[in-house]
Amino acid sequence: MYEAMNIRPQPPGGDGHEFEGSHNAVLPALRILPRSNSVDLVNDPRVFGHNALEKRLTAFRTISIASTFLSAQSSSQMKASLMSHHMTHLQYFGLVLMTCTFILNLFAVIIIMQQIFQVYRLSTSSAMGFDFAKSYYLNPNITVLRHTAVKSFFFSLPIFIMAMACKVFTHLNEKSDNPKKDLVHMIYGITLAVILSSGALLLLCTNRWQMNIFKEKYRAMKEHEQPLIHHMRGHDGRGPLETDV
Repeated sequence: MYEAMNIRPQPPGGDGHEFEGSHNAVLPALRILPRSNSVDLVNDPRVFGHNALEKRLTAFRTISIASTFLSAQSSSQMKASLMSHHMTHLQYFGLVLMTCTFILNLFAVIIIMQQIFQVYRLSTSSAMGFDFAKSYYLNPNITVLRHTAVKSFFFSLPIFIMAMACKVFTHLNEKSDNPKKDLVHMIYGITLAVILSSGALLLLCTNRWQMNIFKEKYRAMKEHEQPLIHHMRGHDGRGPLETDV
């Protein structure tokens, strides 16, 4: 799989060992670790300029940061729920939802961070690195994984809120020796649970609504740009578009 990475160009008239130094060999204790050779490193000026691929990666990097924060929060809430002395059915259901939130966000972080890492490695590994990084970014399998990771993050937000609703209701609905106090706490718990559940539903609908608007605008943009592209290709550098230069 890594045959191409193991190929190192040799200078003419020598094997190149005189430039490597005395510490070039891998230490015996480190040979059990992953390979010691990396992809080639080429200074492509296009990598340092602003481009569309960089802006896409910046957007996904923001999602990965938010996913990291949410996975940490869900992990903390899972630990607090597991330390409970009396686990009710509703509390267990909230723990299951929190576990789903943790897994979805961890999945999003791993997929997005690995793709960002690999895109930058491809971009800096050849004079054609940018073109191959673009090809990697638009690969169908990579695209499916990336879109799944983004959807996992946005879908985990209402799940996290629903888990918090279960946790809040369970905490406020704990039984005591005062029935009147228990009734008041139950009302408090139901009120907060309804508010949190409504917020989760609103968040889910808002996400769906914005996604539909985005798809509509993207479809309209592509439909309107096709006549202009067809018109420009029809001239093919001839006619009134031709300059005197």
